Amino acid sequence: DKEYHIISGTFILPQAKSLLENQNIIIDGFLLDTTWRIMPYYVTSILTACFMNTSLPIAYAFGHGETKDLYSFLLKTVESQINVKFKGKVFESDQGPSLKSLFKEWGIIHLCCIRHFFHNLKKFDYFYEMYYIIKSATQIELNNCINEFSKQLSAIVAEKPTELANINKSFKKIGFKFYNNKLELSDQEKWN
Repeated sequence: DKEYHIISGTFILPQAKSLLENQNIIIDGFLLDTTWRIMPYYVTSILTACFMNTSLPIAYAFGHGETKDLYSFLLKTVESQINVKFKGKVFESDQGPSLKSLFKEWGIIHLCCIRHFFHNLKKFDYFYEMYYIIKSATQIELNNCINEFSKQLSAIVAEKPTELANINKSFKKIGFKFYNNKLELSDQEKWN
């Protein structure tokens, strides 16, 4: 005579145990992403194992919000059911506060999803310059970008000195600052 409601849950794919315990497959890392599009009224967090230049979903959790508790629930459930530990493993995800907090607490190495990062950078002035600095494939290319953009920013600041604060606000997002007419690395951790 009581009504019950499901508030959250976790599903582990039956093949996940075989995949993670297979000695011939080296798991390079994991992806953790969340969507509202799979189940009505629930957010779904999907855990994917990356190996051999591909990936395979191994588990998902669903709940009413994208929270640290939901992510912890997913990882704890997978750890308890499969012979895997996530401490010290590499995960790629967006930079949501729940995920950042989870990774710090669990001792997980966090790689930021570049697509999500670029999407968030578009909100800032000087996106074009930051985009090409980040996309530099070689040290020479990076140095050329920094030198060319330093010249352009110097001209902007010479014409409008108050723009310096806006420039530094934008470039802080990628770990750089504009100082003495030169773009320079100021936050190695953020740049990494």
